[in-house]
Amino acid sequence: MSWRVAAIPRRVPEAPPGRRAAPARLWLGATVVDATVVATLGIVVSLCIHLIVIVLPEGVASFEPLVLGLTGALLAGAYLVYAWGYEGATLGQRMLGLRAVRVESLAANERLGMRRALLRLSGVLLGFLAVDVEVAFLRSDRRALHDLIARSVVVPNPDAVPSPIARSLPHIRKGRKYA
Repeated sequence: MSWRVAAIPRRVPEAPPGRRAAPARLWLGATVVDATVVATLGIVVSLCIHLIVIVLPEGVASFEPLVLGLTGALLAGAYLVYAWGYEGATLGQRMLGLRAVRVESLAANERLGMRRALLRLSGVLLGFLAVDVEVAFLRSDRRALHDLIARSVVVPNPDAVPSPIARSLPHIRKGRKYA
């Protein structure tokens, strides 16, 4: 059995000049939508877990906060990894006509895949401890720390059929592609 060690690039590549990353207001809006979705699902799952804990012995009830916290973290992580890795976009990104793609295959609009989605999630978690979104405002290509770790970029999705919310945004009404 051999082990492969991932080489850390000395210089993080910029996003290719053919397409620019989506504006910050869009990916921040998508983040708000996704946080709302995860919070709503978390509340429903928490209520179900609480109803189960009520009928269990009292000693089990002392572990309820731990179980709820772990369940919420797993739910949020599973939602993000599935959406980025398999679907190519979270619900919030879809509503606003965005997509997370690989930097090196930007023209093909190729989805991330599960491995890069996990890397992106680890970057988001690392970003809560350090700085994540702040990195995006310091870079010319507007990629956050989790995008740099996973070698991904959030771009407008040319294949997306805009939702009513997205159609009300000026960049979609005018048909701009950020190229």
